[in-house]
Amino acid sequence: MAGRPVGEAFHAQSGHGARIGEGIYGRSMAESLFSTEARRIGFRRVSREWHAFLMFDSVLQEEEEGSGSSVAKPSRLADVVQQATEEEDRRWKKIRQVDIAAELRRMLGPETQFRGVQEGALQAIMRQESPIVVVMGTGGGKSMLFMLPAACAARIGSGLTIVVVPLVSLRGDIKDR
Repeated sequence: MAGRPVGEAFHAQSGHGARIGEGIYGRSMAESLFSTEARRIGFRRVSREWHAFLMFDSVLQEEEEGSGSSVAKPSRLADVVQQATEEEDRRWKKIRQVDIAAELRRMLGPETQFRGVQEGALQAIMRQESPIVVVMGTGGGKSMLFMLPAACAARIGSGLTIVVVPLVSLRGDIKDR
């Protein structure tokens, strides 16, 4: 096999040529022997970076174990949690200073007013009270209870706010705003 491409050994073993192998296995004739392994390693690296970013315990513990140091040091997870908690506290402090009535009018127009229990519920949300249970009928304005705090956070530019909206019709309403 000296002087012949390594891929030919795979094709010879299976009893067909490179062109047939490419069609059957989807393996490009130009693909190197270890390119699949390289891609797998690349995907694993990206996956681990995301897991670290999302603070999954398994990745953070691996990093601590992999350091090889027997000296007691503060946990990276504890450091990250402390930083996140401090940032969250700063963020909520800024959000609490927002005039929610003015923000509502900015979003929906100058004549807009809160409906039903919206204002009280929003004030409780902005004070981080928990749990908050709000019962409102269809069309009563429940969506505003997550839309307004998210808009306030985005407006003051404090971090990232993710709002997950499961209903297609509700997504359409939010898109129109």
